[in-house]
Amino acid sequence: MPDNMIEFGVLNIVAHPHGADTYRLLLDRAANREVNFWGDLKAAIRPPREVERGIFQAEIIIGTEINLEEPLIDRNSFTEVTPEAADVVISEKHLYNGRVFLYTFVEENHLLFFQSKNEFGKRLSPSRAQKIFSSLFSVHLLGSDSPYVDVTVIPEDDTLDYLIGLPKLDRVEIHLQRPNPADVNDDEVQKILEELENQKAKSQTTTVSRAPGAKRIELNSANWLLARVAQFNGFVSAKGVTEEGESFSGSTKSYPKIIRRTVDVATAATAVALRVAKQFRIDQSPSPNGD
Repeated sequence: MPDNMIEFGVLNIVAHPHGADTYRLLLDRAANREVNFWGDLKAAIRPPREVERGIFQAEIIIGTEINLEEPLIDRNSFTEVTPEAADVVISEKHLYNGRVFLYTFVEENHLLFFQSKNEFGKRLSPSRAQKIFSSLFSVHLLGSDSPYVDVTVIPEDDTLDYLIGLPKLDRVEIHLQRPNPADVNDDEVQKILEELENQKAKSQTTTVSRAPGAKRIELNSANWLLARVAQFNGFVSAKGVTEEGESFSGSTKSYPKIIRRTVDVATAATAVALRVAKQFRIDQSPSPNGD
């Protein structure tokens, strides 16, 4: 029975290099290809449909691959039986326990919105969605002529402020995967991106540790800015102590953004997904106080 509450996660898809139609072509090339992303689970995406100019929708298909050489388990006796003895027909042509999740991709900001909970109550976690699309867009799958693609899970709005705002902040790691230059407006970050480009590097990791005797790390404006960019292009992790005095270790990857919407019988899930994708914005302001 359909569920009236659906949920969406958000992925930032960044291709290097990219030009006109890069992302649409990536979705086209990745469509109808099968990848293994978790245990016996396989995934594929259907070819994208342009529902509005620069906005595409299609489906993520997930199913289980069954090993025909392994026995079945009789649930009454919990003994092993062969498919032939159980009178079960299993085909290599099919995936089983199939689930379907809608995705919506916005070419302008290269954000991909996927159903983390569909209208039938089935779930797809952001970390697994990230793994699916990283595999589908990999050079290994698409070939050496395909651009290199980074896929980052967009975190909840206040995640970075929470991590860096720990009362006792012992360690901060900022892993920046090179974003598209057009997505960054700050001159200081642009300079770092140019340095990465000149060194033929795809990423940079900055680690800051608390000095002995200091209460906490106080990030300067440059590192705050790097962290603001890295939360959408890589990750930021922090270690320290909470207000309750408990040890804490966390990352922007651990707190994915989840958008919840209600669907009534008169509204299609595709229309709700399109509205979410058109309204969503990310904030890359330098620091909480605008420094």
